[in-house]
Amino acid sequence: MSTFVDSAWYFLRFCDPQNNDAIFDPETVNYWMPVDQYVGGIEHAVGHLMYSRFIAKVLNDLGMVKFREPFTRLFTQGMIYHEAYWCPKCQTYRRPKEVERSERDGKVAALCKVCGSETVITLDKMSKSKLNIVTPEEICERYGADTGRLFILFTGPADQDAEWKSAGVEGCYRFLARLWRTVLTAAQQGLFVCDWQEKLPTLKADLTDDERQLRRKVHQTVKAVTEDIEGFRFNTAVAAMMELLNELQPFVEQVGRGTRDGGRETEQIVLSEAIDLFLRILHPFAPHITDELWERLGKDGSLFTQSWAEVDEEAAAEETVTIVVQVNGRVRGRIVVPVDAGETLIKELALQEPNVQAHLEGKQVKRIIVVPGKIVNIVV
Repeated sequence: MSTFVDSAWYFLRFCDPQNNDAIFDPETVNYWMPVDQYVGGIEHAVGHLMYSRFIAKVLNDLGMVKFREPFTRLFTQGMIYHEAYWCPKCQTYRRPKEVERSERDGKVAALCKVCGSETVITLDKMSKSKLNIVTPEEICERYGADTGRLFILFTGPADQDAEWKSAGVEGCYRFLARLWRTVLTAAQQGLFVCDWQEKLPTLKADLTDDERQLRRKVHQTVKAVTEDIEGFRFNTAVAAMMELLNELQPFVEQVGRGTRDGGRETEQIVLSEAIDLFLRILHPFAPHITDELWERLGKDGSLFTQSWAEVDEEAAAEETVTIVVQVNGRVRGRIVVPVDAGETLIKELALQEPNVQAHLEGKQVKRIIVVPGKIVNIVV
C-alpha cells in the first residue's frame, strides 16, 4: 500500500506509541488531538492531508475519536531552489564540485570536469536526482549547525520559494561571529551582571538617553521577534536581531573602553539586560552558540529551560513621533515631537519648519488641522 496510508494516521499512534493491545487508546488520543499546528510542503496537500482527513472522519464515525479534523491550522512551507548542472555529453547531472564555474560579462558558465564540455545550468528544486542538494554535513563542517539553521530561516518568507545562495550563509556566519565577540567581551571584562533583574527597577530613573535608547531597541526587538515567530515570519525575526546587534556591539565596546559618560552601574545593568534577553530570543534559531555564551556569562543550565523574554512595554514605547506636515494637502515637511505633545505645541513646531515656512510666505493661514501622531495639514 502507498506510504501515504501510513502517514494518514501516524499522528494518532504518536499519542499512544507503547500500546500493545490496540491501535491507540481513544481517551489518550482525544486528550492530545487534534494537532494545533501542521507544517508541511505543498506536495502533501493532495496525498497525505486528504488521506489523514478521511481517516479522521472514519474514526469519528466509528466513535473512536471525538474530532472530525486532525489538524487545526495548516502552514505550507516554500521550496528551496539551487543551481543544477546537466552535462549533455555525459548525459547526466553533475554535482557542484564536479563542475568548473566561471563568470564573464554577467553570464555564468560551468564546464564538466569529467569531459570538459559546457553544462546546462538550471535553477531547480533541491533534489537527489538532480544532484543539486546541499547536505547539512557540508554546512556543519564549514560553518557550524547554528549558521545552517539561521540561514534557512533567514533566506526568505517561510511560505515562499527561495534560492540557496552561499553568500547568505556567509552573512549569517559573520552575524554569529560578531555576537560571539560582543558577548565574550562583556563576559571577559566583567561587564555582565547576573542579578541585573533585581537592580534594574531602582536604577531606571537614572538612565541616560542612550541607555534608554538601547533598552527601547531591546524590548522592541523582543516584541517583534515574539510576534514574528508566532506568525512564521522567521526571516524578519532574524533581521530584527541583526539590527539589535548593530546597536548592542558599539555600546559594549564603549563600556569596555570606559569611554561612555554616566554611571558605570547603570551601563552594566542595561548592557546585562540586553545580552540576557538577546540570547533568550536567539536561542530557538541558534541553540548551540547561545547556550555556550549563556554558560560563559556564569548562568546555569540551558536556555531551553529558561522562560521566554518578557517585554517591558514602558521601555519599548517611543518617546517621540515623526509627523508629516502638509500645506493644502501637499507634503512640505516633517517634524519630530514628543508622543504626548498637545495640539498647541504641534502647531507651533509645524509652522516653524523651514520648508513649510517657505510655502506659507505671502499667504494667509485659514486653519490648521491636526491628526495626533500622524499628520498636520495647514490650509492657506
